[in-house]
Amino acid sequence: MAQERNEPAVWIHPLAGADWGHFFSTICSHSGYSARGWIRLFLSALALSQRWPCSRYEDLTERLRGADKGPGIGGDPPVFIIGHWGSGTTWVHQLLSSDPRFTAPDTGDCLMPHNLRESSRYWRWYLRHFLPTTRGFDAVNFSLEEPQEEEMALAALGSVSYFHTFYFPLDSERHQEEALFPEALPPCKFSDFENAYTGFVRRIARRSPDRIPLIKNPASTTRIPILEKWFPGSRYIHIVRNPEEVAAAALNRIPYLRRRFSLQRDGQEDLQEQVLSTYERVMRRYLRDRVLLPEDRLVEVRYEELVSDPRLVVERIRENLSLPRDELAKASLETALARTSGITRANRSVCPEFAKEMKKRWRFAYDFWGYPLGSATA
Repeated sequence: MAQERNEPAVWIHPLAGADWGHFFSTICSHSGYSARGWIRLFLSALALSQRWPCSRYEDLTERLRGADKGPGIGGDPPVFIIGHWGSGTTWVHQLLSSDPRFTAPDTGDCLMPHNLRESSRYWRWYLRHFLPTTRGFDAVNFSLEEPQEEEMALAALGSVSYFHTFYFPLDSERHQEEALFPEALPPCKFSDFENAYTGFVRRIARRSPDRIPLIKNPASTTRIPILEKWFPGSRYIHIVRNPEEVAAAALNRIPYLRRRFSLQRDGQEDLQEQVLSTYERVMRRYLRDRVLLPEDRLVEVRYEELVSDPRLVVERIRENLSLPRDELAKASLETALARTSGITRANRSVCPEFAKEMKKRWRFAYDFWGYPLGSATA
């Protein structure tokens, strides 16, 4: 397709960041691979074979440090940024993570979760040659140093990750169910997910023990009770955006990510139904679980307000969550705004038939957040 020819090539698949055990178990637990998928797996295996000795060394040193074991994360509990995909979580992450008192996993960490310390510098130099400059489905910057969601790392660490819906579209329904509602997992699989998630966050946090972990992940919007158990006392930032704009963004983002990272043949899944049902289930779960958090540990913001006055919104976030509000906070915010202000936001729309069904099924969200039932652009 002409559209695909204009997109940057994917030379190394994110599964190249896995270890051999997970890499092979993932391949064996799926079927329906495409010719392109086998090529991507072959290239990933070559990259993994080069990285594996360093990964084994780092895993050993991490165990000796105790960085992957023990209760807690060794410092302040995390601040989690949540909200449906396309709502602005990435921008909030960028604006806050510029403050050096936060520590956030970046793209390099999430692509290579087994190479976070001694070998990180070399492999970042190696990987830098293969990365695009933007995320592709929008104009947001993409580099190894940009803050990234840990869901990408989870796909290289275990079998439960929302990113697997892009890698394995023929099995996307199962992977989405497991990732967004992990409380229903079998005990053994849930334990593996817990170890992967808490182990990664713990290693990121203990790498900079004097900093506050800043973790952004739309998939965690449905995981509040679990996160409360794993990381007691955590604080949360939830961002919401006009549902019509979120839908238009999703209809563009999901096909792009599948084109770039799918390992299987094309499936027959109804994309519009997936977007409709995912938003409905995610947002209903959030509205159910938000009452579990006291007011001083949850702040809710709107994307539209963030665009209109980002300084005011970030100030409110810091005030509500008792985060630093000094000159360093202001200076770091100005740096982040200067770096992200040039991003062009695309205008997209949805077809009238989809818009009608969307407004019917998502009426609860329109009503709760007070969005008008207007035209659909993103």
